[in-house]
Amino acid sequence: MQALDIPVVPYASLRQADPATSSILRQAMGTDGLGIVSVSDIPGFSEMRQRLLPLAKRLAAQPREVLARLEDEASSFNVGWSFGRELLDGRVDTRKGSFYANPNMDVPTEDVALIEKYPCYCRPNVWPAPGSGLDDLEPAFKELGQLMYQVGMELLDACLVDERVEFDRDTVSDPACSRGRLLCYLPEVDKTAEMATKMWCGWHVDHGALTALCPAMYLGDGGREVACLPGDLPGGSGVAPAPRPPIPGLHIRTRSGALIRASIRQDALAFQVGEALERISGGALEATPHCVVASESREVSRCTFALFMQPRWSTVLDKSGLTFGEFSGRRLEEAYS
Repeated sequence: MQALDIPVVPYASLRQADPATSSILRQAMGTDGLGIVSVSDIPGFSEMRQRLLPLAKRLAAQPREVLARLEDEASSFNVGWSFGRELLDGRVDTRKGSFYANPNMDVPTEDVALIEKYPCYCRPNVWPAPGSGLDDLEPAFKELGQLMYQVGMELLDACLVDERVEFDRDTVSDPACSRGRLLCYLPEVDKTAEMATKMWCGWHVDHGALTALCPAMYLGDGGREVACLPGDLPGGSGVAPAPRPPIPGLHIRTRSGALIRASIRQDALAFQVGEALERISGGALEATPHCVVASESREVSRCTFALFMQPRWSTVLDKSGLTFGEFSGRRLEEAYS
């Protein structure tokens, strides 16, 4: 299988809205690209990543009664702690724990009617109580989430340089609807599970507009970081072809149908297109099919952070008149039914 590189754009060139950079972005995320692009040399990014990602494992290891206080059932567990609530291959997913919050605002709206209609986006954040031992979660989550949102908005600006791509960036991504997800993929414990390929997360496309992805951190017993997987070395780049059995981590399906492992540089931030932006752009930018292959280790956890940049719930996505609130409601019902 051919090895392919993820296109990398330096942050400085992204901010300058250089036409050459815009061309790279459109090619990467369009119908002929890999569907994923990364931005390197972002000031402060590496330090923020080091502060936040280990907290995913610490959070997942908390006693059940502590985690229960961080759950928000009214939001369909799209606020606060979520474990064993989603479906994976038709079964209840107990292979990862997630913590959801809006990094841009704690209270997206105080409109009671909107909170009742769109609880997944409008309910307020839930954070660990002071003195819980998780006091550093909120500031670390917010600082990295806000940086990722800022870079994502600048990336959208760069995509707009070409007149063939017509959309308003503020329509594509509204801060009130952004959602950060801190993830801890748990070590494999069930060796008898009958699955062709062990999955931490099955094949899907994100239903939002643009997803910002941190390079994952693999942690062993005691929270120590273990050796990087092939292609994950700091400063390394590219997409390594998946061997058999597949290397754990993020895999994508290219536009030509090839399956490859997407290795994100540890000093870079990756972005992939979701269904909402594909609809808004009229197909000029295409959603990225991806999955996360599990490690067979009984000790290694995979910790990462994703920021879902999304339109406001009332935004009309295409000529059918479908709003993002209606569209995302259908997708979440599929995931949680």
